[in-house]
Amino acid sequence: GGVVLDGSNDYLSTTTQQTNPQVFTIEAWVKTSTASGKPIISYEGAQTGTGATLYDRNLNIGTDGKAYFALWDGAASRVLTGGTNLANGGWHFIVGTYTNVSKVMALYVDGALVSTALVNQAETNNGWWRLGSYHASDNTSGVNGYFPGTISEPRISNVERSAAWVTTDFNTQNNPATFAAIGAEQTFTAPAITSASSTSFTEGAAGTFTVTTTGSPTPTLSQTGTLPSGVTFVDN
Repeated sequence: GGVVLDGSNDYLSTTTQQTNPQVFTIEAWVKTSTASGKPIISYEGAQTGTGATLYDRNLNIGTDGKAYFALWDGAASRVLTGGTNLANGGWHFIVGTYTNVSKVMALYVDGALVSTALVNQAETNNGWWRLGSYHASDNTSGVNGYFPGTISEPRISNVERSAAWVTTDFNTQNNPATFAAIGAEQTFTAPAITSASSTSFTEGAAGTFTVTTTGSPTPTLSQTGTLPSGVTFVDN
């Protein structure tokens, strides 16, 4: 699944301009055989075209085959990198998180935290999120242009996801069968009374009356109404 981008002019962008996101998580499953350096996700000062002068908050697979997450802090580019040989034609899950509360930016590859840094802020800029274009030159292994490959399950959140959340997100999609065990289907059988359903007792003489049932799950019996003096009900 996913959207296949041709690397020439294909991309997606949000329809609504965003207001300077300083707490966010950007993520996507990607598959490519080309270490192009082109952006997977980028935050651009222009919704379309190639001429945005303000851009940062980008994820890409660099020309060296590694994952990159870059922010512009107002004075310099801050870059995290990790992973190897991600342009191998297989699926990989790449996540970048940032919050200006703790000042931490983090990069995850295939569910694992690979790098962190303290950064005062992301670039102060209203803009649009774009998938598959255009600027990735905030890092030396990034190349401006259009991503050649497949992007699936992209998600942009206005919260900083935790390491546990990212790992769980990866596991649930990478191999659900090993992440969650599903037991055998339970068979249900309608409950039924297999003994007599009523009896009589002799006044002044002790006695018992047992009711047996079948069914799955095991039926339970309960008392309704008020029992005569000296009579008790027990569900075994």
